[in-house]
Amino acid sequence: MSALDENLFCKIENLKETNNILAIVGTINPKIPGINFIPYNKELFKNLDIYLSKSKQQDDRPVKSYERMLDEDLVIFEPDIYFKKDLLEYVCSILINKEYVEKDYLDSVLHREEMLPTYSKGAIGVPHGDSSTVNSTRFVFVKLKNPIDWGVGNVNFIFMPVFQANDKEIVKNVLEILKDAEFMNNANKCFDKDAFRRIIFDKFKHL
Repeated sequence: MSALDENLFCKIENLKETNNILAIVGTINPKIPGINFIPYNKELFKNLDIYLSKSKQQDDRPVKSYERMLDEDLVIFEPDIYFKKDLLEYVCSILINKEYVEKDYLDSVLHREEMLPTYSKGAIGVPHGDSSTVNSTRFVFVKLKNPIDWGVGNVNFIFMPVFQANDKEIVKNVLEILKDAEFMNNANKCFDKDAFRRIIFDKFKHL
């Protein structure tokens, strides 16, 4: 907008009706009451561009990589379930209803667990299904009220990576949190769902 434009005042007044104008930047001060004027400075704008670029990169990184793969409905605290198959059916029903997976996903999970139960150190069950039936990568966390027989021992915590084939590297990175003794200890000691969810989401912010 040229400072010499004879309609400048009218245009700015129109802009003020729908926008909060903090300042005008330019080479000539139009002297608009109530609006600050900042003389144009090339170095100032160069530094501002760098700052905004870095801020955007910091904001985009975690959302793009990990946090977008969490869902509050899939961070489950002490469900009233006492058998392995019932738990897997419950979790998969949520995934199917949210269209993160196809209906065949449940069968693939049950089949894998019948062939070889997936069990990790620390009484953690790590079931997963066929990637070809996954529409969107997600991670499921379940803290159990009571231990469940997993076929190779009892488990009190479930981590289910629900992933597409091209997200295998992301899954490998997320699996590392199961080796974090402090994180697992805090998650297992939670007494309410809000605290449990907070621990999970906070951990993902720092991956």
